[in-house]
Amino acid sequence: MNSLSLVLFTVVLIIALHTLPTSSKAVKSTATTATASTPTTIVAAVVKVPEKPKVAKPAAKVSKKTKAAKKSKKPKQSPWKVPSADNKKLFNDYKAILRAKLTPRQNISATYQLEAAKYGSQTVDKTILHHFLIKLPDSKYAHAIIGTNKDTKKPIEVNENSASIRRTIYDNLAAAEA
Repeated sequence: MNSLSLVLFTVVLIIALHTLPTSSKAVKSTATTATASTPTTIVAAVVKVPEKPKVAKPAAKVSKKTKAAKKSKKPKQSPWKVPSADNKKLFNDYKAILRAKLTPRQNISATYQLEAAKYGSQTVDKTILHHFLIKLPDSKYAHAIIGTNKDTKKPIEVNENSASIRRTIYDNLAAAEA
């Protein structure tokens, strides 16, 4: 409340100062009151408020962003490559789960052997996401993701929650790798 009163007082004072004549001479006026018989002299002095000198604003500093300072929050996936023996072992551990997730979407026979055509990895916090491109019977490709712990002391047991298949089915390997 005190700050509001102070603001209102300041506004009234500024308005009053702007309504005063701008000449630097003192103004004399005589006023008579109806009840008193002696004239009253009012002397008003004009006070000039010094104006603040206009200071040019300093030019804004332009910072050059470098590639090191420009970090994306999305972790990058390693480029696609041919799966190694360890990658194929991981894929074979999850093959039954991946088949169960693929069967409702694709017409896969029970005798068809799923095979990993390409492999890529991605590290997110304490998890490694293993990306596999799986060759399907009709020369199309599905994208499977298997999540494992980065810490080898605490391996994740093989379960269906650690594996997923993306919805998109790719027509060729080049489209899948893009």
